[in-house]
Amino acid sequence: MAVSFVTVLYWNQFLALFGFGTAAPRIVIEPKANSLPFAYLVALFSSIALFIVVPYVEELWRCISAARRDHIRQPSITPAV
Repeated sequence: MAVSFVTVLYWNQFLALFGFGTAAPRIVIEPKANSLPFAYLVALFSSIALFIVVPYVEELWRCISAARRDHIRQPSITPAV
């Protein structure tokens, strides 16, 4: 989806990559002219941490605890001689 959106937004550059159109291909990585506000970035990364990282770590902790409990409860099986 991201590639198709960028292709549509910069159609003349997409055509130039294949030798079509009137523009010359221009591949440059440069910072955005209007960067995102710092408060927006703090809110974004805080919400990512709160709603993605914290539940993942909590679930991982529960799985490790359950695996340890099950390992302790299982009787060891020794072969009969």
